[in-house]
Amino acid sequence: MVGDLNHIDYERLVRLNPTHVVLQPPSTGIDAGLIRLATERGIVVRGWPHLDGVADIRRLVHELPGSVAGDDTVLNSQMALRAAEIEAALDELLDPRNKPRFSDDVMVVGRMNPVLAFGRGTYLDDVLSALGARNAVASQGWVQLSVEDVIRINPQVIVLVAGDASGGEPTDLSRLHDLPVGAAESGRVAVLRHPDALLPSSAIVEVAAALRRILVELNRDDTTGALPDTSATHAGTRPVVARGGPPV
Repeated sequence: MVGDLNHIDYERLVRLNPTHVVLQPPSTGIDAGLIRLATERGIVVRGWPHLDGVADIRRLVHELPGSVAGDDTVLNSQMALRAAEIEAALDELLDPRNKPRFSDDVMVVGRMNPVLAFGRGTYLDDVLSALGARNAVASQGWVQLSVEDVIRINPQVIVLVAGDASGGEPTDLSRLHDLPVGAAESGRVAVLRHPDALLPSSAIVEVAAALRRILVELNRDDTTGALPDTSATHAGTRPVVARGGPPV
């Protein structure tokens, strides 16, 4: 990865010398500097502007082999096989028959200062719904909340998404435990660790599996006050060198 919605590291991009750049462009379109560089170096640029929900990620996974492999039938076949594996794994994870019994409202946050939560229509909201849980945040998209908003919503479960998978305690964790809400009072606060958890991508399979384990564990141990810490291993590589993510 050499950038996000707000910035592209052109020096690193030149060093990598890719044949293709796949990205989620902002609403203003693909960066003019990237278009110039791609034209000069013969780089194929392919953008998916709307990567919000699970359906958008499925579309990306399905379309990526043809967009990257082109006329290379061997590479196209290999990528198509990998795409089919991702889609099949996602189908199994989100199969309604595999839903855990989970009735409490869940708030999924990416940071706490200020609070940035996954609202309706985001990919983790789709995953929550498919897993049989309810999103405590009713607003659409990425939602910035005050601490007072969180207290008013009073989620019974809070999942902190940590992009750092190193295992250290996230700095926002203590803030969550101090909140006078049901989740903190019952100890139903969990950390989901994955380097790509904040990015809608093919890593959704690993992230969804981690979130499912958290919900099952919290449902099982909701009276113990234990803090589940569910990490997902970042496996495999993807030909994505510039991606978008949540607002900063």
